[in-house]
Amino acid sequence: MDYFQLLNLSKEPFSNSPDPEFFYPSPEHVSCLQKLELAIRLRRGLNVVVGAIGTGKTTLCRHLIREFAADESLETHLIFNPDFKTPTEFLHSLAHLFGLTALAEAENSKWQVEEGIRQYLFKKGLEDDRTVVLLIDEGQKMLPFCLEILRELLNYETNERKLLQIIIFAQEEFQQTVDNHPNLADRINAYLVLAPLSFKETRKLLQFRLNQAKEGYKEPRLFTTPGLWAMYRATKGYPRRIIHLSHRVLLTMIIQNRSRAGWFLVRWCSRMMLPRKPVSIPWMPAALGLGLLALLIFGAFALNHTRLPFFPQTGPPRSAPVRQALPSPEAQSPKRTRIPEPLTVTIPEPAAPGVPATVAASESAQNETALPPIEATTLAPSEEAAPPLMPPREAQSSEPAASTSEPVPPSPAPRQEPMAGPSRQPAPVSFQPPEVLGQVTTRPGDNLERMIRRVYGFFDQEILKAVMQLNPQISNFNAIEVGKVIKFPPAPVRTDPLPKDGRYLQVLQANSLNEATKLLRTYPNDAPPVFLLPYWTPAEGLRFGLVLKDCCRDQQTAEATLTALPPSLAARARIIGKEAEQAVFMVK
Repeated sequence: MDYFQLLNLSKEPFSNSPDPEFFYPSPEHVSCLQKLELAIRLRRGLNVVVGAIGTGKTTLCRHLIREFAADESLETHLIFNPDFKTPTEFLHSLAHLFGLTALAEAENSKWQVEEGIRQYLFKKGLEDDRTVVLLIDEGQKMLPFCLEILRELLNYETNERKLLQIIIFAQEEFQQTVDNHPNLADRINAYLVLAPLSFKETRKLLQFRLNQAKEGYKEPRLFTTPGLWAMYRATKGYPRRIIHLSHRVLLTMIIQNRSRAGWFLVRWCSRMMLPRKPVSIPWMPAALGLGLLALLIFGAFALNHTRLPFFPQTGPPRSAPVRQALPSPEAQSPKRTRIPEPLTVTIPEPAAPGVPATVAASESAQNETALPPIEATTLAPSEEAAPPLMPPREAQSSEPAASTSEPVPPSPAPRQEPMAGPSRQPAPVSFQPPEVLGQVTTRPGDNLERMIRRVYGFFDQEILKAVMQLNPQISNFNAIEVGKVIKFPPAPVRTDPLPKDGRYLQVLQANSLNEATKLLRTYPNDAPPVFLLPYWTPAEGLRFGLVLKDCCRDQQTAEATLTALPPSLAARARIIGKEAEQAVFMVK
């Protein structure tokens, strides 16, 4: 019994073999196929396709073989596993592929085998007018001598075209191999990078495979929208993971007699298929820490019942005395405005002869602080010893009152509090990051991802978006013309690059980003590894240094490392620190 007939399917839609019939033409894969076919037709030589595990490189390779098989002007050969141990083994394998069996089985030298392959390529290219295409899968396994042999085979050419066309499909670590062999990198015509699918393309991939395997004319709908989102979240858009997880989901649907897969079913299948390592939590230290924290909170609450020490105080403490605020004239004015008669002020008469002046003054001072509420416009006879109230602003006269015994002293100017911090010290020199870090001229074999990794030392979607916004003339970051000028923005400083008292050891320095990238390309392979570090100092401004990847923990360690450098590098080496030179590092 065919189990997939229970879901109205004629065959398995999610086979893990690279069947070209189930090849989903996503926009990125179609663009890659078009560029590769155009390069083969124009006989451009070497092309490289790089992608993470499960992005569809092998399926793309099988699809190319299927397309080229229908064209008699193309002769296609495939190497599944280029893990050769010796150069002679690699050459004999190529001779077998090209049909030179006698040459491969005889005990010939390396030069004789290469000469036989050269004659074969000239015969096919000039006499038969056919294009020989060599496809190499799992290219990251090739050893350096294999790359050198391929470089020599690319030298077999006429005045118009290359005699051998090579396409290498490799994982992301092949980028390091290309960086270590600049003579091979200069011969790369197209360096294409395959990225994972988006949610929209993931949904289309699933529906495309279900339509290819459907029974009848009805389009199968086996996933809900939340189930599709759970599929994308679990697989991150990698086609191989999508196919494996979808196969597990279909089997679970058949076993549980379900017609559609939702969020919970897909999540359960993903956890069963890709078990995660359980995270070990140190419960004993965590429990002790929580207990100590609870004791501290309880102790603080017992000492001060008004507030906890971890929360801000919203009112005055209970132990502090509450002072009665003096009512301002503006606060009293509403009471006076309710009296319809005009406000009159009675000037108090001098104190009685029997009352000492000090007693009258003390009573006046008490009345000033108390300021009882006013209920009338004139003072009672018993309150004549109190000081007069100030009239409202509109009732005040521009001339001074002649009946006052003493002039009213002017109110003191409000005291200005000094600013916090030392005022006499000069302000530190501030650094404003430039809008453009620098610009680099593209070279053969360059693409935007490779240039970003060379400039910043890392690559992500955020910095790619920033570079694309600064360079609106770039339409495709995978294919950039040679000689174009690319601008690069400053990278965001996400973490502190140096520990406390740490030092960088700079071996070379450049004044521009373009000059620094040239120094990085020509840096010797046998020297200590370095990376590009843009930094700014108040004395020198913006500089680009090639510094050692391993920073030094202090000044003494940096000086010891400096003395151990080769003389050619030690002569121009320099120690960089944040405190000594007020340096600002513009790195991730």
